[in-house]
Amino acid sequence: MKLQRLVLVILALGIWSVVEVGAWPQQDKAYEPSEIQKLRIQVKFKDAQIAQQQLSVAQQQFNAAVSAFNAQVEATKKENSWPDTVQIDPNTLEFKETPMAAGQKPTASTAPRIGPAEKAAPPPPAAKQKP
Repeated sequence: MKLQRLVLVILALGIWSVVEVGAWPQQDKAYEPSEIQKLRIQVKFKDAQIAQQQLSVAQQQFNAAVSAFNAQVEATKKENSWPDTVQIDPNTLEFKETPMAAGQKPTASTAPRIGPAEKAAPPPPAAKQKP
């Protein structure tokens, strides 16, 4: 009999501690920003979307400019009847004869070209604005 009471007391204490301490999983607390905060977040999100679209347009313009550059280089080589081993250094814009093994033709991997894979120097850091 004493053992049953002891088990009952321990069981009751266990249930009480679970309910009182909150060991049961609770529902997620709702975090609700104010209406002005919501609007500010929406504006910043739209700004980010617009910047992403502008970045896409700029990338397309860059790719077109690189293609035009490479086409002009090839046209210049053709006009001057230069051999295929003459290549342009995209850093100095100077044409130079590149050493090729006997009988080897220039390929896309041996011909230096400027393009998306070749990165330009990063812009100088912008001056920090005061808030």
